[in-house]
Amino acid sequence: MDFCSHMNILEWLNVNNRGNKRCSFKPKAMEKAVRMNRFDIAKWLHDHQGLDYPESIVDELAQAGDLIMLTWLHNHDEGKWSKNTMNEAASCGHLDVVKFLHENRREGCTKQAMNNAAGNNHLDVVKWLHANRREGCSVFAMTNAAAGGHLEMVKWLHAHRDEGCTAAAMSVAASGGHVPVMEFLVANFSMKWSSTAMKHAIENKQMNAMKWLHTHLQPLVVTTSERWNSSARTLKIASRRRSTTQRTAMTIPRW
Repeated sequence: MDFCSHMNILEWLNVNNRGNKRCSFKPKAMEKAVRMNRFDIAKWLHDHQGLDYPESIVDELAQAGDLIMLTWLHNHDEGKWSKNTMNEAASCGHLDVVKFLHENRREGCTKQAMNNAAGNNHLDVVKWLHANRREGCSVFAMTNAAAGGHLEMVKWLHAHRDEGCTAAAMSVAASGGHVPVMEFLVANFSMKWSSTAMKHAIENKQMNAMKWLHTHLQPLVVTTSERWNSSARTLKIASRRRSTTQRTAMTIPRW
């Protein structure tokens, strides 16, 4: 039996169907009870059947921001928790869950917590982790933020963190057409930007990013790659055609 929402039926089955494998309680029953926030069913299954919940359920509850059920599990079972639980909560922007785990659990988190929170633009979570945790982040925090076009997040990381970024930040920003982020990166980081940014802009048809890169980083947009040369020629031809079209009025014959 996977799950039943009526306590009286559960109790009757437990007493009258012992040894009946076709009507035995399965681990899925506890999993469903937890997901449905049925504290009474979960407690009964734990106390009377010794059923446990899968490790993934805690992380799922953290993703959903289900602080009530997480609190219940914390009070009734010490296992099945890991650093990934706080990572998931931070990634999804559930600051209340992050704080609860920080105050009541010992697993902590990894750099992935701040990296993913930055990528999902949860600035309140990033600020809290910065002030209260020691794991920090990596260059992927700014790369993730740049990929999402989260300019304020990029600015905050630049002002308060020391990890910086790599040329990948420019590439993913160009891929998404996030010109304001690209402008900030060029203005605040002195590094040799890769021509990969133009390649990504072209592949994703981000015309504004292509124009900006062509204007501001033209000396850097050079590579020996045949594929890149082909893409660059396509951009130049398209640019010339647009200019010609603007100067010449086309007459369409009527049949």
